[in-house]
Amino acid sequence: MPGTVFHIELLQAYIANLENGSAEDVAKAMIMRDHPAYANLGALGPDILRYRPARKAAIDTLANTTDLNTLDQNAQQALAQQIVPNPEMAPYGVAYRLLVPHFAEFDAMEAFLTDLLNVVTNEDIDALIALQPQLDGLQATLANLQSLEEVAKTIYTAAGLAAIVGKPIIQSEIMQGSVHIAGFASHWLTFEYLR
Repeated sequence: MPGTVFHIELLQAYIANLENGSAEDVAKAMIMRDHPAYANLGALGPDILRYRPARKAAIDTLANTTDLNTLDQNAQQALAQQIVPNPEMAPYGVAYRLLVPHFAEFDAMEAFLTDLLNVVTNEDIDALIALQPQLDGLQATLANLQSLEEVAKTIYTAAGLAAIVGKPIIQSEIMQGSVHIAGFASHWLTFEYLR
């Protein structure tokens, strides 16, 4: 997805183009130059919608499914409809749901590595021996984190679905050669319509 800087630069190029046009175009450019906050919001507005959180039902389904082919056709269609308004948020929602419970383990690993770095820096053998209980606990933590392989598959599945469902309808229809202006906007995603 294009970033903020891209949209603002595109807006500036658009305004510069208007300034070289008709009197009506120059007037539009002047309004945008005089009110940059509104012009910038207009340039960013469509993409702001893409950051709405994904629906809870979609995240529930995705967090418990590593292979979407195991869902029946109705469940797949329902899931696609749930993530269509903001498909990029589906993998983020799944990642958040599945990784947050492991944050304490990540913190424990980071704390151990920080302590170990201090011991190595100070070349303190006694402190190294004192870290043995922490190392034993860390091995159990690492064993618990083996489940992250399945978590990664689940997040990858959500990301794949988001990439498929999130393909702009305008782009899909242009690629299929079936662009018909009459009634076309009724099929657009909200952000496409706003753009």
